[in-house]
Amino acid sequence: MKNVKDSVIELTKIMSEKEKFAFINVSKSSIIGLSKKSEKPFPQFISKQIIKAINLNDPRVMKSVSSDLANEIMDDRYNSIGIKKNHRYYTPNLFEYYLEADRSIFNCIIKFFIQNTPSLIVTLHDYKRINNILGVRSNVISINYHGLYKKFDEVYGQIEAMNGKIQYCLLDCSSLGLALSPNIWENLDMSIIDFGKALNFTREYNTAAKNELS
Repeated sequence: MKNVKDSVIELTKIMSEKEKFAFINVSKSSIIGLSKKSEKPFPQFISKQIIKAINLNDPRVMKSVSSDLANEIMDDRYNSIGIKKNHRYYTPNLFEYYLEADRSIFNCIIKFFIQNTPSLIVTLHDYKRINNILGVRSNVISINYHGLYKKFDEVYGQIEAMNGKIQYCLLDCSSLGLALSPNIWENLDMSIIDFGKALNFTREYNTAAKNELS
């Protein structure tokens, strides 16, 4: 299990190499939703996609897990779905961590890498928030949480249509992002960056971020 400092060093290194990579986010809610006994279980197809994402095996695929999930991984609770403690994981999600703990590092990554690279973003937030926090002004696929997983094919089709035109597919869409990741990684020529819950911040933060990133 690697910490957030290891994570930011390795991610910025891999981003600098200009080769395809993936930084995916495995949240506790993504694991809970796999159970048919959970309050809101995923559709079967989404569950299969999430398990497929968890089991992506490539040195250029970085897997971020939440802190509470990391503790359970060390107790071998999820071996049956391919999450094993001897695998390489990073905790917590570096974007979530640095946005709260050291915004200057978050902004540096956004300014140097994200804003200077052709990208699209799939997001549950509106255009204004995405622009304020990330400075992304185009290729925004904004979706509503209602019926989220029924939109899988539609959203993937929109991402696929941008293949060859962008380098980064940014994900800010809960567990749908994790479910989309295997298809993007295996079929398209673009890198994946999943922000986890990093963009779920207050309106006050949005205003501050806009001033710092302008």
